[in-house]
Amino acid sequence: MTAHWTFLVLCCVLCRLSHSEDPPGWFQNISTSLFNLPGDIMLGGLFHINLLSSDLSQRTEPDNISCENFAEAGLGLALVMKYAVDEINANQLLLPGMKLGYEIYDTCRESAVILQPTMSFLTAKSNKVLSAECNYTNYETSISAVIGPMSSEMVSVIGKLLGFFLMPQVSFGATSDKFSDKLLYPSFFRTVPSDKWQVKVMALLLKEFGWNWVAVVGSDEEYGQRGVQEFSKITENMSVCVAYQGLIPMYTDPGPAITTIIDNINATKVGVVVVFALAEPAAIFFKEVSVGVVFLKHRGSFIVAASGGTLSFVALISLMGACLSLVLFLGQPRDMVCRLQLPLSSIFKTVAISIITFISLQILYVTEFPKMAASHLHILRGPGIWLFVLVCFAVQGALCGWFLVEGSTLSEYVANLKIDFPSVTMPRGRLATSARSDGSDVDIDGTAESEIAKLQRQFRIMEGDRQAYTIQAREQIRKQQQEMENLLKEQEELNRNLGACKSLSRQQQDSEDTQSLRALLEQRDMLEEELLKEKQCQKEVEKEVANMELKLAELRKSDVSGGDTQRSELRQTQKAIRTLEYKLDRSLTRFNEQLTKNCHLREELQTLHIERIRFQQLHNRLDKELYDVRQKIGETVNLSTAAYDARVEAQSKMTMMREKAVKDLAQYNAEMKELERVIAHECILKEFMSTKCSERSGQDEGHELGHRQLSELKEQRRVDSGEESLDALDEVFQRIETVTGEDNLDMLVTRFIQVEDQNFALFNFVNEQNNEAEALRDRINQTQEEIKKFEVASLQQEQDHRSLLRDIVEQQKETESQAEDYENQASIMSKILEQIKTGVNGIFSEMECDRSVIEDMLGSSTGISENNIMSYLGLVEQKTNELLTIQAYLTSKDLEKDYNPKDLAKFLTGSKS
Repeated sequence: MTAHWTFLVLCCVLCRLSHSEDPPGWFQNISTSLFNLPGDIMLGGLFHINLLSSDLSQRTEPDNISCENFAEAGLGLALVMKYAVDEINANQLLLPGMKLGYEIYDTCRESAVILQPTMSFLTAKSNKVLSAECNYTNYETSISAVIGPMSSEMVSVIGKLLGFFLMPQVSFGATSDKFSDKLLYPSFFRTVPSDKWQVKVMALLLKEFGWNWVAVVGSDEEYGQRGVQEFSKITENMSVCVAYQGLIPMYTDPGPAITTIIDNINATKVGVVVVFALAEPAAIFFKEVSVGVVFLKHRGSFIVAASGGTLSFVALISLMGACLSLVLFLGQPRDMVCRLQLPLSSIFKTVAISIITFISLQILYVTEFPKMAASHLHILRGPGIWLFVLVCFAVQGALCGWFLVEGSTLSEYVANLKIDFPSVTMPRGRLATSARSDGSDVDIDGTAESEIAKLQRQFRIMEGDRQAYTIQAREQIRKQQQEMENLLKEQEELNRNLGACKSLSRQQQDSEDTQSLRALLEQRDMLEEELLKEKQCQKEVEKEVANMELKLAELRKSDVSGGDTQRSELRQTQKAIRTLEYKLDRSLTRFNEQLTKNCHLREELQTLHIERIRFQQLHNRLDKELYDVRQKIGETVNLSTAAYDARVEAQSKMTMMREKAVKDLAQYNAEMKELERVIAHECILKEFMSTKCSERSGQDEGHELGHRQLSELKEQRRVDSGEESLDALDEVFQRIETVTGEDNLDMLVTRFIQVEDQNFALFNFVNEQNNEAEALRDRINQTQEEIKKFEVASLQQEQDHRSLLRDIVEQQKETESQAEDYENQASIMSKILEQIKTGVNGIFSEMECDRSVIEDMLGSSTGISENNIMSYLGLVEQKTNELLTIQAYLTSKDLEKDYNPKDLAKFLTGSKS
């Protein structure tokens, strides 16, 4: 059997926000300036006016987030902020000469949406641009403070960012306990208590009811994760065992995860499940659990086993038909199509609901009345269920048929009602901006507005006074009515007692009691008279005894005894004196031994007292060392956190540098390829030109030497080579002219020189690019080496921190064990000292010592303590000496009693023989 679960649902499961698919009509009339008001001091607002409608798990583009589901609660909070700011601006006494402004944005209850308005809050006040600076000490943001957001998940996203700029942030719904850390969130405030108190209350409830085997389920976001962690941490020291922990996904399909969680809870056989979740995942979880609990509880019954037959198939077909009927709404349906869709959907749903209802009735009937169900099972599983389904189908079909024949459209129905919807205007305070008219009109309007504001303020004050007086009067009337009720109850009680006293049985009992009292009084008077007579007789007898003793004394004096009688009396007296002296000596010896023992005990007590003082000093020193160790642990943890943050930041910088190096290298390679292509093209062109102009090289050189030298060189070459070389040169020049289309030799040479200059410039550019590429490669290699060094240093630093933390933890454990041993010794010493105090107090009381003496000597009456116990022992010792002396004297007077000082000393000291 599956264990019955007791669901202890956390009160802080966030309330489901009421929202609708389309905003109401009045929302369409709100101007966009409602959420933006300029002012001297600007406040930022983050509220969930709309809810996320797109599936983030199926997104393919980064900017495909749509928020369309309207949330009235979030809009109400935004309007409350607007109303508060308008009221403050309307009151000239609160911020004279200054004006509050606000910028309110929609968060869509999504962390990916809230970053954009947050970044706009952090822009500079002067130019509205968020610039990267090395020192933000004098940086002034455009927004002075932020109100919101509601959930802990979104606060964790922007909290550290706002804390870096020390921008105050006030949240009205973020309850996670980690926001109480002022080192991480120095500027965060909230108007709701932390989850830590909620978790403590839940743990105390579990301990109070004795539920020590539980499971914890939370939503996979900041609130649920922190709640599960805090609950598991607190219950460790409260004898509560957490058998299972599970998280419900927030951004993916929670169905499979919830099924796994329920299976694990069944496997652990827990009786209590604690839930820390938002409204949406908690509702899905409870829905799954409610279905699972009913069918798991009765899974062994034959009806549940047979419920997957024809009925379930018909129910599924009906639900599928209801869903498919929505296809009729595609496009732009006519009124008849819309009217036809409603009956189809209703009929399909009626069939499914009737089948589910009858199956549920079967389960309840079989489980609650098993004996009767055994004999009527064939009726329940036979035509009875089909008859029930057909009846429901017929009723719904008749209603739908009447709707199709006689029913009217919704618009006609609303028009026939002739209802006048009143328009409601919401108070908005003062306008954000106002146009100025003529000077006189402005003065009159300003005076009228100030007078109206003053009258409204006085009216609010009078209304508050009236309400306060009404509340005070009601409270006073309530107290008077309560007092009157108490007096009436007391009067009824007195009347009831008076009636009981006046009853016949009570009167008879009173008369009997009166008679018995009178008889007892008479008997007392008789006994008192007899007692007086006896006292008088006793006095007379005592007088006679005294007279007889006087007569006997006179007879002894007058009687003269003989000598033998006197000698015998003398010997007897001497013997008695020796006996008494011997007994006195023995008593003094025992007394001295007892004094010595008392002295040793006093020294031992003093030694114990000194040891206790030393132990207390040692305990204080160890406490101080433990505090120092814990402080060092905290500092080490902080250093580790800072080192970890620095490591993360260094890794991010390294990643950015790697990406930048890869991009630079790719760009460099692309540029190199382009330059190589240009150089190759120029080289080919240069080779072509050099090949074509190789035969005219001499002519080019002569042109550089001048016209005169060129003519001489031509003449010399003509002489040397003859006419055949001239013909060859003419042929080459004609070819060049054909290729280039230029017949002027000077222009051809000039163009060739320009091309050569351009090629040389390109060659220099390529060399520069190669040098720059080499420098970039060196920088990349150097950066990679630095990255490796940083990684090795960070790993070494992390290992050092871990070893130091491990040593500190071991030292803390040793110190705690040593402190625990010392505390045990201190408790044992304290118990022994308390027993000694109790014994001394008992002896002091038994011996009836005078407490006034010790109180006068100590100056207080606080009783026996560690400081004055020796004084009490001194008085006990003194009283013991007095008692021993008195006992010895009394024993010496009794000659017939055998006196033993040893037995007397044992009796007085309380020791056994």
